[in-house]
Amino acid sequence: MTAYEKFNEIKMAYLSSLQTISKSTATYDKYSAVINDFAQWLEQNNGETSDITPIMILNYSRAVKDRGICNNTLRHYLIILRSFFTWCVNHKFYTEQPVLEEDIPKQERIEYNLLTEEQIQTILDGKLPPYIKQPLRDRALIVLLIESGLRVSELTHLQIKDLDFDAGTIYVHTSAKGDKTRHTTLPARSREFISEYLYRRYSGYSWDENALLFANDGGEPYTRQNITKIVRGYIHGLFNRNDIGAHDLRHAFASLLLTRGAKLEQIQQVLGHSSYATTVIYANHLCPKRVGQDLNKLFI
Repeated sequence: MTAYEKFNEIKMAYLSSLQTISKSTATYDKYSAVINDFAQWLEQNNGETSDITPIMILNYSRAVKDRGICNNTLRHYLIILRSFFTWCVNHKFYTEQPVLEEDIPKQERIEYNLLTEEQIQTILDGKLPPYIKQPLRDRALIVLLIESGLRVSELTHLQIKDLDFDAGTIYVHTSAKGDKTRHTTLPARSREFISEYLYRRYSGYSWDENALLFANDGGEPYTRQNITKIVRGYIHGLFNRNDIGAHDLRHAFASLLLTRGAKLEQIQQVLGHSSYATTVIYANHLCPKRVGQDLNKLFI
């Protein structure tokens, strides 16, 4: 049995196990993609031996880098493979762990594409770019992303009934992160623009509370690509920028909260971060001076 044949057989058992124990479809999809990528490389580069060795992992790493993939993504790949092989060793499919910790690249600083405070304010003031086909929909969608911090996957499945206009909150259900729920913000500006959009969408008549907030003509949810296209077109029309995507508006939300004095615990809650450390990373990247300024107050 070759290394590929053995790995492919074990891979099926592992993914089946992962699908059973993991509550997060996003986690399963990420692990599956990386493990299948390694299997594909192994099929093209394996020898007669059935073992997976550290030198094979190094060769795979070089192949991944040759595709133009950055160190942080390679690090992500190797961490997943290390987790896979730990499972394999525990189940006695392999005798040794081939992914050595010293061969995993260090985390590099992530550079976020950020809107300036002035650009964020321009959007929140409701200024519309020229030449967009559905200005009320696009404005409602983009202001909502900035003022709620929703993930794109959460936005695409948001129903009208999830918005509490009286309380100014949104009920968020995140199946991709393991069937988690939380509440986030729905400020007055978002309520105003969404109401205007819904009034136009339904020609002034009452709407179905179970309907998706944003949907195509057939009532189906927008795809991630649909949302990205809307955001990029809107931002380019206003500021002639091509580097801002939908997820960057989530960063804008976190940045707004930080600069306006929100506590990290509050930000963690509304962003839906399972780990406080993730929120701290956000803070350090988005507003590094803010964190230092807040800590300085402890010495006064």
